[in-house]
Amino acid sequence: MVHGEYQKQEIHNLGRFISVMKFRPLTWQTSHPYVLADRYVPLSVPQYQHLYCLNRNS
Repeated sequence: MVHGEYQKQEIHNLGRFISVMKFRPLTWQTSHPYVLADRYVPLSVPQYQHLYCLNRNS
């Protein structure tokens, strides 16, 4: 860093590194394509917001 800023070459190298990165497939996530939930609370309905002390307007 020079004067609190990254050098142009460092940013270029980081961009190159990210663009050629190969991500491993997430084996657990791909073999379990579902979600198990014990409840669903629609927080967009005002009558449920007081139960969970949520107020999105403040």
